[in-house]
Amino acid sequence: MSELLFFIIGLVVGGLTGVTTMCLCIIAKDSDLELPKKKKENIENKTSKF
Repeated sequence: MSELLFFIIGLVVGGLTGVTTMCLCIIAKDSDLELPKKKKENIENKTSKF
């Protein structure tokens, strides 16, 4: 009976860890895509002033 309990607890903890890791990777990927756009806009704003 305790083996089943450990299996269920491990499954839940492992699943939550996996989902959290995937969400953090997606957030990091989205923030990496936004940085060049901001740099590009800053470069365009600087060139348009001159």
